[in-house]
Amino acid sequence: MPDELPDDEPPVGTTTEPGGDRLAESLARIGVLLGAERIELYRHRPDGTTRLAGWWQSLGMRGGPSDRLAEPIDSAWFPWGLGHVRPERFVLVRTAAALRVTPANEEILGDDGICTCVHLPLRASVDEEPLGAVCGYWTVPPPDEPTGIDAATQLGTDALLDCPG
Repeated sequence: MPDELPDDEPPVGTTTEPGGDRLAESLARIGVLLGAERIELYRHRPDGTTRLAGWWQSLGMRGGPSDRLAEPIDSAWFPWGLGHVRPERFVLVRTAAALRVTPANEEILGDDGICTCVHLPLRASVDEEPLGAVCGYWTVPPPDEPTGIDAATQLGTDALLDCPG
């Protein structure tokens, strides 16, 4: 169960960059659509790396991407060492606790209490390579396939196209 935050603890956010409020709102909406406790938005870059563009998590969720995702990740490894998986719509990993957070360290998703995750590729159009991805996380597995996948994917694509980077 997530650790409780004190009442005076500010909500976790995404960025202090221009447009950060819009990005935070979009990521929170994605979290609500998926019923996820944490949302991370990633951008694929022309140099073959993937970088965290923003994140949101529900109050009470422990941990967060912080420093561990400050460096770009090799797109061939992304996400979670499942880089060879290239879903058309999404991939849901119900037993995700043992997946590594980044290729550079031994930290696993379970260290933050995460047991289930979903990866949504984001494309500007159906026939294009992904521009990036939304990753959603749960500490308690959702009972079924997350709802709102298509709406969350569209919100993620719009947010990625809208945010600087």
